[in-house]
Amino acid sequence: MKVVSKTRVEGDYGLSVQLDRGVVKYSIEGRHINIEVEHGIGDISIYKESIQKWFPPYEKETIDDARRNKIVSDICDAMSLIGVKYVVE
Repeated sequence: MKVVSKTRVEGDYGLSVQLDRGVVKYSIEGRHINIEVEHGIGDISIYKESIQKWFPPYEKETIDDARRNKIVSDICDAMSLIGVKYVVE
């Protein structure tokens, strides 16, 4: 992964992780999802259970626990790269 801005990281397979207001915008292999986060004092809370389904046209594709864990791992790696502290809830 590489940092492309103070809020965005990119990686292989079209991976993009961007911290925005109240969400992390996650994209990979043409699939997109917004993951709910809450900004706290000095860190963010990432809500793992908010990872439910992709945006169209992939909304019928299941996000299983293994995929959800990979998404969380990618987000955590990205947040570390841009210097954002996080908690996964």
